[in-house]
Amino acid sequence: MHLSTASHQLIISSALLLLLCASASGDYFMPVMSPVTPPESAPMDLRGMVCCKKITRKEPQIKINSCFFVQEISNCLKSVVLIDDLNKMHCIHPKAPWLSARIKRLEEIGVQCTVY
Repeated sequence: MHLSTASHQLIISSALLLLLCASASGDYFMPVMSPVTPPESAPMDLRGMVCCKKITRKEPQIKINSCFFVQEISNCLKSVVLIDDLNKMHCIHPKAPWLSARIKRLEEIGVQCTVY
C-alpha cells in the first residue's frame, strides 16, 4: 500500500495533535520539577556551581545578598562573586578598586564573604 504525500501529512498532523493533547492533559508526561529555593536565611551553597569565565571591574548598582571568594580552578577565573537581589551572579575582578570598600559595607550589614 502506497500513501500519497497528503495522507502522510494527515497522519503526521494527527500524531502531533495527539501528543499535544496528551501533554496538555498531563496523563502521559511527568510534571517538571522546579528547583527548591532555600529560605532567605539559609546561605547559598555554590561549591561546584560557580565558574567565572569573564570578570568585570564594574560595581553592580543593586543590593547584594551573598559574597564569595572563588579561587582559579581549571578554566575558571579567580574572582569575587556577588549575588544580588535577583539572584544574578556578578563575577568581579579581585583587584577592582571599589571592591574592598563594598565588602566592608556588606560585612557591616551582616553579609559575610565566604571562601570557596
